[in-house]
Amino acid sequence: MTQFGMFVDNSKQESFKVTEGKSYTLSDGLPYSTKNSIEHYTHMSIFQYPFLFDGYFINLKKTELPDVDFDVIFLTIEKHYDEFSTRQIQKKYPNAKIFGVLKEIYFIDERLRCKALAECDQILIPFSHKYMHYFYQKNTGKETIWLPHPYDIDYLNNKFYKQERTHDIFAYISPTLPELRRSNTEQFSNYISNKYKLSIKHVLTDTWPEFMEEISTCKFLFNLDPTLSSGNTGIQAALLGLHTLGGNNDSITHLFPNSCGTNFDQLEEIFSRLNSDNSLYLNSIQNSYQLVNEIYGMESVKSKILDLYDKY
Repeated sequence: MTQFGMFVDNSKQESFKVTEGKSYTLSDGLPYSTKNSIEHYTHMSIFQYPFLFDGYFINLKKTELPDVDFDVIFLTIEKHYDEFSTRQIQKKYPNAKIFGVLKEIYFIDERLRCKALAECDQILIPFSHKYMHYFYQKNTGKETIWLPHPYDIDYLNNKFYKQERTHDIFAYISPTLPELRRSNTEQFSNYISNKYKLSIKHVLTDTWPEFMEEISTCKFLFNLDPTLSSGNTGIQAALLGLHTLGGNNDSITHLFPNSCGTNFDQLEEIFSRLNSDNSLYLNSIQNSYQLVNEIYGMESVKSKILDLYDKY
C-alpha cells in the first residue's frame, strides 16, 4: 500500500498533502496549519489519518479529484451526496478500496450519510459504543469496524508535557452544544474545588495549542459530558498525564474505565481515593498513558489500517 487519501465533502479546511510528516497545501505547496493543528506537524481527529502514510486530505468542495492511483480512500459524504456520490469516487479510482468514515456527530442528515456509507466497501466508526455500531449496521446493512482517530503521542507529549502542575483541576467546558454537553461539569468542579480546597481552571481556548498548554498545568480534568462522542479531550489528557474524571465519551471508557459516568457521589468517591493516594493516582495515569499508545498511537492505528487493507 503506497497511496492514501482522506476525502471529505463537508469541511472548512484546505486540501493538503503530507510530505515527510508535515502538511502542505495542495494548491501552492505552502506549510498548512489550522487552529486545530500544531503548526503543520500534526492535526486533530480525521485530519491526522493522512499523516500515517504521507497521504492526501482532499476537500471535495474545494479541489478537483487528483490524478493519483490511490490504494485506500477514507470517504466522508455527509452533506453533498448529489455532487460527490460514492459511485463517482469509485469510477475515478477503480483500484482503490473505499472505506466510509464518519466526521460529524451532530447536524447531519443521517439518511443521506447512511446511503453513502452503504455504497462503500467497508464502514469505519471512530468509537466503540455498541449503540453507534448497531445504528449504522441497521441503516446500511453492512458490517461496521471500530477504527480510532490517530494521535502523534510522542510529539504531543514531548511538546506539551509539564512535570510541575500549578493547578489541581481543569473543568472542561465543551464549546459544541454546550446546553447538552456541559451538563454538570461546572457544578461538580466547583463543589470538589471548594470541599477539598483545590485550585481550579475554567478556561475557554480558541486553538488546540492553547488548550494543550492550559491542561498540561493540571492534575485532573473533569468532564461530565453525557454524550456518546469519541472523546478527543480524554485522549489528550491521557497523553499529557492528567487523570480524567467523568463523562460517557468513548475514549474515557477505554483510558479511564473506573472513572467515567456522571453520578456525583460515585465520581466524588473515586476522586477522593485518587486525591488521597498518590501511588494510586500515579498508577492510574501511567496505565492510561500505556493504553493511549496502544489504542490511539500512530503505529497502532496504521497497523489496523494495513490489516484492513489486506483483509478487504
